[in-house]
Amino acid sequence: MLRKILIVLFVLLSALVLIGMMLPKEVAIRREISIAAPPAKIHQWVGDLKRWDEWTPWKKDDPTVVVTVGDKTSGVGAHQKWTSEGGDGWLTFTKSEPATGISYDMAFVNGGHETPFKSALEYRVEGSNTIVVWTMNGTGMGAGMLLDGWLRVFVSPMIGKMFDQGLADLKVAVEKG
Repeated sequence: MLRKILIVLFVLLSALVLIGMMLPKEVAIRREISIAAPPAKIHQWVGDLKRWDEWTPWKKDDPTVVVTVGDKTSGVGAHQKWTSEGGDGWLTFTKSEPATGISYDMAFVNGGHETPFKSALEYRVEGSNTIVVWTMNGTGMGAGMLLDGWLRVFVSPMIGKMFDQGLADLKVAVEKG
């Protein structure tokens, strides 16, 4: 009987590992929203890290988040880092253009291991509105080859939901202000 249980456990564990290895190799999150404002007005909120607390969802989701903004808060090289019970991280602007948006490098840090991502908030004029597209792309999740695939499956919807909330809050802030 013990032998049958061990065989079943081995088969289940093997299936989980094999499926995990076949799951997506990249996290690719993309959300967008239409905002009734020109890109330059949206950029006042997106392009300055001092304003991110007014629309980003992170502190609402995790009240233990403490953000430290660097000396430079806008433009290429603007930087912030954060700490929380859920993990730490940082981001740095690599592009900042009032007409087209921002790009930034970021990493989540857990146990000294950094998981890097490339992210952007891009603006596209459509009639009298601007479409804001928020993306995040990366590969390794820092859990090792066997678990990374499973983490990517669960992280994408979770962060996508947060992007949706952040974009909705950005829309309200920009259209009110």
